[in-house]
Amino acid sequence: MSQAEPKAFVELPKLTSEHDCDEFNSGADELDDWLKERALNSTMSGNANTYVATTGGQRVVAYYALAAAGVANDSGAVPGAVSRKAHNEIPCLILARLDVDPSVQGKRLGRRRFEDALYQSSRVAESVGFCPLLLDARDNEGVEFS
Repeated sequence: MSQAEPKAFVELPKLTSEHDCDEFNSGADELDDWLKERALNSTMSGNANTYVATTGGQRVVAYYALAAAGVANDSGAVPGAVSRKAHNEIPCLILARLDVDPSVQGKRLGRRRFEDALYQSSRVAESVGFCPLLLDARDNEGVEFS
């Protein structure tokens, strides 16, 4: 019996005006509102890229947003091994948002979005040479998830 082939990584699309965010309701108002009211503009302006998972159509059921940032080397936000190699400011990516609609919770979509964010950050790191992916967790549940 042969071993199952590993599943290929599927890159998520960036949010576009074709995606339907209107029904997204995770229960976290600030995350829901950001997706519905600001995510597309942030993606289009280059401030943050929002990647979405859909239900086969265009209805968004999970998303995450990545943004570029610089962290002061004296902030304590970056581990010592990284900060010792850096100058005044450390380039990094921030996982700024990650949320899943309750209709699909329990199907590991949040974990897979997190893994996708790690994959995206490793691709950027290979291209431009930075190290950290910082997490901006909104509460203790988000800290424990990561």
